[in-house]
Amino acid sequence: ARDMYVVKRRASVCARVVTMMAEAYAHAAGFLAVAARDGYYQDVIHEFSQVKTTCEELNDNAHNVMQLLFQLSSYQLNELMRVLTMFSAFFIPLTFIAGVYGMNFEHMPLVHDERGFAICLGAMATVGASVLFWFRVRGF
Repeated sequence: ARDMYVVKRRASVCARVVTMMAEAYAHAAGFLAVAARDGYYQDVIHEFSQVKTTCEELNDNAHNVMQLLFQLSSYQLNELMRVLTMFSAFFIPLTFIAGVYGMNFEHMPLVHDERGFAICLGAMATVGASVLFWFRVRGF
């Protein structure tokens, strides 16, 4: 992106310099009164115009490439954020269940039950499978 910015900047400077050169040439030719009778003058003005157009096209192309690079970078960042969101949506409910049952309170359901650990793991597996199923249905 930095290289494209340099190209864009140089093309912009080139267009301005060519415009100033064309104006200076036109002023000098007008001062010398050669414009009306000299075909060379018309050729030079035409060449200045073509160079200016080329510089402007280069500037536009560099701008378009920069925009494309920014869009590609944005797309890649969005894909990364999507993956991170999927991981967090999967692990946050599991972390919540583990955190609640890890608080060591005496009067919680399933704490003193001999099947409590298995039921808690089953609930965590069900929640995890539900989240994965939801992702699959949504097309993630």
